[in-house]
Amino acid sequence: MEDWLMNLYNFNEWALMKLVQVVTGNKLTYNPELKKIILICIDDIKEENLDIIKKQIFNEFGIQTDIKTEKFDLKHAISGKFINTYEIAKKVEKEIQYDKSTAIMIITKNFLTPNRFLLSRIIHFLAPILGITYLIQGICILTTLNDKMPQRILKFVVIHEVGHLLGKHGYPLEWLRRQKKTRNES
Repeated sequence: MEDWLMNLYNFNEWALMKLVQVVTGNKLTYNPELKKIILICIDDIKEENLDIIKKQIFNEFGIQTDIKTEKFDLKHAISGKFINTYEIAKKVEKEIQYDKSTAIMIITKNFLTPNRFLLSRIIHFLAPILGITYLIQGICILTTLNDKMPQRILKFVVIHEVGHLLGKHGYPLEWLRRQKKTRNES
């Protein structure tokens, strides 16, 4: 059932981005030629989860990763066990210098919410956002849900969010992979 839901979610994203591309003529992407992703851990993330994230990014896309250990003043971005993703993206973009060939992935244990509203926190506690990407800044944020997220889902979230940065919205769609494979074989 999980695989079916993941594929349905990815298909919806892929179809929406294709519609945007047809209507506007623009493909929404940060940089399809991404060379490096800087990993920033806000909380103490298990070493095992960091290794999974690094390996998944390299194995799937061949992109190098670099871990930054500097701490940021995040008093406006964190409230309780919730991270305001918009605030943290603004803060990190101001404090870290990076070029267009580099993106940033912020990793946390907390729940993600795109704003400060209580209703948003309630909704995203019941149906958590596992990852969110800001294409213009080249920043993606993902959660490990207090290091309790299953490895299979963590791998999925990592490649899904990096796929957004590369302009591969709805990535990884299993049926798109099969179609590409059959086209290459013929």
